[in-house]
Amino acid sequence: LVRTAANKAIYGEDKTPLPNLAEAVSNLVNEYGTANGAKGSRSGQTITEDFLCLCAMSGPGTVDKVCCNKCTNPSGVTHWTTGAEGSKIFVVLAEQRKMFNTEESTTAAKLETALTAFYSRINERKGTGGAIKFSLGEIEGAGSTGCDGSSGATGGYCVIYKDTTDGGNGKANIKWMVEAVNAVKALKQLATANRAAEQLHAEITALNYTAHSLADESASTASAILDSGSNTKVDCTKLKTNTTCTEKGCKWDSTTADKGEHCKPKDEEGQTNTAVGAGEGDAGDTNKCGDVKTPEEGAAVKFGMPKGKKAACKWI
Repeated sequence: LVRTAANKAIYGEDKTPLPNLAEAVSNLVNEYGTANGAKGSRSGQTITEDFLCLCAMSGPGTVDKVCCNKCTNPSGVTHWTTGAEGSKIFVVLAEQRKMFNTEESTTAAKLETALTAFYSRINERKGTGGAIKFSLGEIEGAGSTGCDGSSGATGGYCVIYKDTTDGGNGKANIKWMVEAVNAVKALKQLATANRAAEQLHAEITALNYTAHSLADESASTASAILDSGSNTKVDCTKLKTNTTCTEKGCKWDSTTADKGEHCKPKDEEGQTNTAVGAGEGDAGDTNKCGDVKTPEEGAAVKFGMPKGKKAACKWI
């Protein structure tokens, strides 16, 4: 859409290959700026033709000594009369644009700035007493002979865009400006689409990363759990998240991290002192039968005492 709108603004058409870049010209005054300060029949049709009207001669002479005093005439062309001649001249003149714009790409904001500058320029009144409105280029004196492509006393190298068909109030009527604005809109839509595409790419990347992380976690959990019939043994050290660790009966030893190497086995429950044997007693009682020296001391030992017995140790 951007290229289509731009080609229509510059050339009037969007074709491949491009058509003749200019129309034939027979009378600059009638076609690009009349003697009474009104737009000609082709004023504002394309950027190409407005450019040629300002810079190319419509009679024998040099291609351009106003816009490009060092330009060389195209082979066999001295002035703009036919569309083919105008096209060749435009190619020469268009090469000079590199002097004014070194950027390889543009944006909607830059194009809007250029269009605003253009409007500001054509709104400057010209001619004696500021009689000429909505014109581009140079007007001599009162401009009473119109845009005749000369520096005569009342002529000028100019294009007039003033439309007087609305009852005499006058306004700028520029066809190529419509397409230029369309190009701005298309650039804005493209920028929005690019931002949306970037956001979509970011979301898909995040989704892929999350799926990959879950797959890794699932694999590590599976390897940590060994199912042996009715017996299940868990290797706590292979569990990498707080939730999985505690669900499997292990101990998470970090108070700040949710992931990492923080899962440890709990102390085994029901562990007893093998020197005495399994039984009931106070956990803090560390007496052992081997230390007993009298029957009274043996009767006092509680740790590891079997059920139904009065003493943990027996005096022999």
